Amino acid sequence: MRWLDTHNHLCDLAPDGTPRPGFHHDIRAVLDQDPNELHLVVCPDGARMSRIGRDPAAMLAGAEMIRAAVQAGDGRLHGACMVNPRFPREARQTMDRCFGDWGFVMLGEMMQYSMGFRLAEPVCVELLRHAADLHVPVMVHIATFDVSQGELTGTGQLADFLLAAEAVPEGRYILGHFIGMPENNPPHVLHYLDAIAARYGVWPRNFWAEIRDFSSPGLAVALARIPHDRLVSGSDWCNRGEPPHAPYGTAFDATLNHVPNPYADEPSSAFFAACLRQQGLTPETVERIAYGNAARLLGLVPANDTAPAAPPCGPLPTDWIPAESPWLYLTGIPADATEQEVAGVLSAYGSVRTVRIGREAATGRSWGHAFVQFDSPCSAQELHASIRQFEAFGTRHAALILAPPA
Repeated sequence: MRWLDTHNHLCDLAPDGTPRPGFHHDIRAVLDQDPNELHLVVCPDGARMSRIGRDPAAMLAGAEMIRAAVQAGDGRLHGACMVNPRFPREARQTMDRCFGDWGFVMLGEMMQYSMGFRLAEPVCVELLRHAADLHVPVMVHIATFDVSQGELTGTGQLADFLLAAEAVPEGRYILGHFIGMPENNPPHVLHYLDAIAARYGVWPRNFWAEIRDFSSPGLAVALARIPHDRLVSGSDWCNRGEPPHAPYGTAFDATLNHVPNPYADEPSSAFFAACLRQQGLTPETVERIAYGNAARLLGLVPANDTAPAAPPCGPLPTDWIPAESPWLYLTGIPADATEQEVAGVLSAYGSVRTVRIGREAATGRSWGHAFVQFDSPCSAQELHASIRQFEAFGTRHAALILAPPA
């Protein structure tokens, strides 16, 4: 069985910045130890990542380290380019080298919380647009649980990402370590899924969700609500600590903080596959999540692979025409606003048929977003065209024309 993990971190330097002897050998040992044919997408970690946060020249140096690891990885390692948008010129140069010359397969991980940027900032949006032009997906950091990281919580990181994705809808995005953690009252991923459902009504076709913890109670929730062709493995494995390194799939917290392994068995791709089978998935679906989905997204499917390609990507299914849609998606609604109040404000633009405010499933709390259906597509288009000047409830609003909610 082949297994492809999109989220792994490597560093060839010790914490004090000195080179680690035998670095490439020790990484190959982790690959060889796993019972399956293991492939890892790798990006910088540790001292390399810290330097990228403050030194523009460190982006290319980190990419060169990853390139050398890929060359030593016997075809089982694949490069990901980590950049810092606070240095836009050097970031773009590093991307052009990685994707134009070295065959890297992904931009990311985008470490906004540790490097002090927002994904929706114009300078970052331009890099996301450049990645789309280069036909490479972007892996963005979404905290596995709703904890404060820098200026934003996990929910804030998700909201920031959604704004960036809406600015670059032609992009393809991997939501890093989206599914995980042992909590079950409710699972953390349910909170994020409710937010995406409230905003779009469906799972966007240009989003892929990483499974970090395959034994997490949130896995069943994700399998029920995310299309199975949009799920990939993303364990966040890293080579911190002295060799021999922890086996592939070892939880990040167990590596970093030496806490007990949270799994029922020793981590490996075989254990993760068993977790998927326990959810009642067919062998074909297990294979897609284990390898096929990520391989197609990253362009790693060999020419002789006859499996059907994934559906075309786009912000949403394309069996509707936005300009002819009577639906409008509105953001910036106060949390205490009612459907009736929203309809009253929008009636100046035309007859409102339906207002559906997105609410958290568990508590009913408003997310501040709504789907609005007018009787006429022209009314939706008129409001959409004038949205930059539209103000209601004392706040400025933003809007998108989307397909109706599911």
